[in-house]
Amino acid sequence: MPGSTSGPLADFCDDWVWSLSECLAPKADAGGSADVGASPGGSTDRCAGSTDCATCAARPGCGWCAEAGRCLAGSATGPAGGTCTRWAWTSGACASGMGAPPMDPCASSADCGACAARPGCGWCAEASRCMAGGSAGPRSGTCSRWAYVTSACAGVSMPGADACGSSSDCRACAARASCGWCADTGRCVTGRSTGPAAGSCAGWAFLSSLCGGGADAGAPRDASPTPDAPPEDLCPSSTDCRACSARSGCGWCADTTRCGAGTSSGPRAGSCARWAWVSSSCAAPDAGPMDAGAPDPCLSATDCRACGGRSGCGWCADNDRCVGGTASGPRAGSCARWAFVSSACPAPPPPPPPARCPSGTYPIWTCASDRWSRVRCVSGRVEVERCPLGCDVRPVGVDDVCVRLCPCSPGGNNYCHHAPRTPGCWMTQPGGYCDPNGDGSYADADWVRGYYEHQACAR
Repeated sequence: MPGSTSGPLADFCDDWVWSLSECLAPKADAGGSADVGASPGGSTDRCAGSTDCATCAARPGCGWCAEAGRCLAGSATGPAGGTCTRWAWTSGACASGMGAPPMDPCASSADCGACAARPGCGWCAEASRCMAGGSAGPRSGTCSRWAYVTSACAGVSMPGADACGSSSDCRACAARASCGWCADTGRCVTGRSTGPAAGSCAGWAFLSSLCGGGADAGAPRDASPTPDAPPEDLCPSSTDCRACSARSGCGWCADTTRCGAGTSSGPRAGSCARWAWVSSSCAAPDAGPMDAGAPDPCLSATDCRACGGRSGCGWCADNDRCVGGTASGPRAGSCARWAFVSSACPAPPPPPPPARCPSGTYPIWTCASDRWSRVRCVSGRVEVERCPLGCDVRPVGVDDVCVRLCPCSPGGNNYCHHAPRTPGCWMTQPGGYCDPNGDGSYADADWVRGYYEHQACAR
């Protein structure tokens, strides 16, 4: 098969022969005897019975190859046949980590493009993982949707791939709707509070509060924490915008006046309309609305034209709000209908037609036909006032009045014996039947009406 002096191009081989001389030469162990695995007699390899590094290294003439995960005959320099880059000949080498399998350099890539760009790595869309392999597929296992070059990424990212798979740590995963983190596989998959939608997972975290500490927060809370693991989030310890944005992975939200983890586009969890990812986005210390948490000066504008007239403000018709931004859009978030200048605002709607009064109504008080109420209409609004004692019709152009209770004339027998403009006695007011011409002389008074109406009062 294709390969080099160090082994085959794909997969592992613990008995690799690269030259003809190795085929012909017997494989000697540390004691000088021929390697049993290559001896003509074909006897059993005395090293093969050891299944871990410490047990293997304790056997004379045996060493542990972490790459192959096997105990092989050899010497301090390596196995008797082939090569092994992670060779443990003594128990001390096992303890130092040489006996542990090498870390897969491909596993750190969290997306197809970054993965396929690494030599010897390919992206398996079924597992949403970066794996060691070649153009034909992964080094171990199978994958029907394999991308070994970046140009193949678009082809494997077909519908049916788990949308949760793009999250590479527990907290980012659990913050997404219908996604949960499986610490067993180190993957973010679709599921619910009880477990993944497909299969099972013992270390399931559906909420961020269930994620443990550590760099990737990949283990459930009850997993044993790493003693020297960094704090979960160092951002909240910063109490002002500039100190916060100077920290890697932190941004300042002026809406809540808090420092939180995130990216240049916004916080990792939730949303923030006034997000400062770099110190230059923080306001000056002596005026800083960002640092002080003062209200956004744009927010007080309540219509598009007033907003567009303010420096650094734009109107978002999606939510009818005035927010800070530039000609290209709002400073935080996005807006499909953005107006940064007043000329971009839509024309205001035409004013509604003036309200009209019903036929037969007037802007002055007019007695109703039954004379027990009076009506008027102003700017389309009709008003009605009840008149318990009746409504008295006044001359044209003057408000008709509700009859008020006028006291009996003291020492007289006629309402017109009251003085002109007597309070409560409408008939004595200018235009009343006691003073029709309004000069107060009563020269044109209706004395007959005043007499008969007064008789009812006297009784």
